[in-house]
Amino acid sequence: MNGIPLINGVEYSWGDIAVTAGGVPLAGITKIDYEDSQEKENIYGAGRYPVARGHGRISCSGKITLLEKEVRALQAAAPDGRLQSIVPFDIIVSYIPINGNKIIHDKLIGCE
Repeated sequence: MNGIPLINGVEYSWGDIAVTAGGVPLAGITKIDYEDSQEKENIYGAGRYPVARGHGRISCSGKITLLEKEVRALQAAAPDGRLQSIVPFDIIVSYIPINGNKIIHDKLIGCE
């Protein structure tokens, strides 16, 4: 890793990014990817072609890459030393987009 942070595959300067997890700033984060997707289904009536489209559930996923010292600190805070045992928490990613002058705040809710 070259030390340049990535948000969804786009490079940003460290001066443009702040990430907090459960209200605690993460200094040892090197990459974060997140997305959501929604089920879509064609609705058929008379004939062979769809007459409308229905929109279903939204599912979210993501992953972060941390320095080893950050992982160890999270494990130490876990009830039994396992990352999987940490209660769900929110992650807030704040950054200035390329060619932008307004700070964007993405809130990832209920992360595990």
